[in-house]
Amino acid sequence: MRVDTTPEIDKEFWNEYRQSAGVYTIGEVFNGSVDYVSSYQGSALDATLNYPMYFSIKDVYGYKKSMYELRSTLNEEASKF
Repeated sequence: MRVDTTPEIDKEFWNEYRQSAGVYTIGEVFNGSVDYVSSYQGSALDATLNYPMYFSIKDVYGYKKSMYELRSTLNEEASKF
């Protein structure tokens, strides 16, 4: 089940909701911070959409930032998720 605007409700609610529903939950945590987004995965929801990578891709291709930004985000995600 995809859950929109996840941060608008306390994490404790999502954890209870996920357990009660008994289905795999994916949350939309629209934020570019790996630390912030990863705090929802596993504790409140089963997974989150990868907005940190979305913002990195947008920066690289839309604003001509270095491709190293993609590697950096991927490495940071690997250490958190």
